[in-house]
Amino acid sequence: MIQLEDISYAAGSKMLLDKVSVSFEPGRLNMIIGPNGAGKSTLIRILGSQIKPDSGKVFFDQKELRKYSLPEIARKRALLTQSIELAFPLKVWEVVMMGRYPHFSSKPEAKDEKACEEAMRFFEVWDFADRNYLSLSGGEKQRVNFARVMTQIWEKDENESRYLILDEPLTFLDVHYQHQFIQQLLSLLNDQNFVVVAVVHDLNLAARFAGHILLLHQGRVLASGSKDVVLSKENLRKAYQLEPTVVKQDGGFYLFF
Repeated sequence: MIQLEDISYAAGSKMLLDKVSVSFEPGRLNMIIGPNGAGKSTLIRILGSQIKPDSGKVFFDQKELRKYSLPEIARKRALLTQSIELAFPLKVWEVVMMGRYPHFSSKPEAKDEKACEEAMRFFEVWDFADRNYLSLSGGEKQRVNFARVMTQIWEKDENESRYLILDEPLTFLDVHYQHQFIQQLLSLLNDQNFVVVAVVHDLNLAARFAGHILLLHQGRVLASGSKDVVLSKENLRKAYQLEPTVVKQDGGFYLFF
């Protein structure tokens, strides 16, 4: 489990996060939503140790994040950011192997190669293994990076949790691959020690697939919980300044603006 207690972060005079407290539990798809400037990416950067909060505490498995060494947390937490730039013409296999860097010091072992192959097959990019990464389309690169981050935490350990932190992972993907990726995440969540936290913009995807939703607004928690609780007309009206229509039909949950 990930727990955040009174997390605040400011950039100059602007408060980007203001006393955010929330828990992200394993075994369910945790999604973060909110309008631009709500603090979503800032929260993800704190979870990924890219920045430190000005105040408050973050816990992974009831241990404060700042008490983990970087190698220790890197072996159990993987982060996919919005912007991934590579200037060199590496093979796809080499890019995916980057995810294993926390697990070896000089050169990869058989277990590292096995993890890479299994993750690439899982995300259906094994056929790209020998291709130049720079020659891929945006969607293909994104799928390769899914494999890269998952390779970092691929091995399952019944005594250890694994954490996957995703900042807008559906960028560059067409509708087919968006739904495929979410189904792949849901299958990974069969491991009850697996925690996924993802920022998404598509509210209907959140309504359909999320097990828990955090709605941020102006750096604060506007709502947190099930989709029925969070995706209310009142909450959506306040966050997005639009009048939503909420339709519940045949077990589905649909939003229209």
